[in-house]
Amino acid sequence: MSTTTSAAAQFAASTELNEFVELLLTWHNKKVANLRDVQEGAKEGALLKIGDDEKGIPLTGREALFLKLGIEVALIELSKLPFKVTRNDDYDDEEGCPA
Repeated sequence: MSTTTSAAAQFAASTELNEFVELLLTWHNKKVANLRDVQEGAKEGALLKIGDDEKGIPLTGREALFLKLGIEVALIELSKLPFKVTRNDDYDDEEGCPA
């Protein structure tokens, strides 16, 4: 395999990984936002609907508090991914090869 082919293969793999990471970050951010929305809406009298339940269960003040606390615990554990993303500008995006 030539150096050019190897560099192109590395770039393709890097691009696929970058796309995967972007999809993962988008998915994760939506899930965290959904949890925060549920937490914000957890108030006395709010209807808790699970699955296709049309009727729902009205929350008492105490149940709403415990739901908020449960979501807070989940967010403490899950709101930050266990990795950081940094952009490597060693590749020229337009040319598809090392800069």
